[in-house]
Amino acid sequence: MSYGAGTEMATSQMAPRPAPETSAVADVWAHLQDVPCELTVEIPAPQFKLADWLGLGPGSIVNTHWAVGREIPLQVNGVVVGWSEFDVSAGHLAVRLTELA
Repeated sequence: MSYGAGTEMATSQMAPRPAPETSAVADVWAHLQDVPCELTVEIPAPQFKLADWLGLGPGSIVNTHWAVGREIPLQVNGVVVGWSEFDVSAGHLAVRLTELA
């Protein structure tokens, strides 16, 4: 890396960039933290028909054609924000975030 007038500085000697202030970022969003949003996890069932819907009842199983272990899109207000997988937390069905979009 050249810095003019024949002066060179090794990359390892450069001062590291300061990390962004986490509290400063949190302060920017503080006034919006109570805004409600809808978190959804959707698994498409492409072959599902009205007849299937009319035939649903207790104990019915809907085949989704979604492979077991395949990540599920996680959406906030209809926008995909990440990918997730189903899990169990304290005896309840839960979603574990695996990747941010």
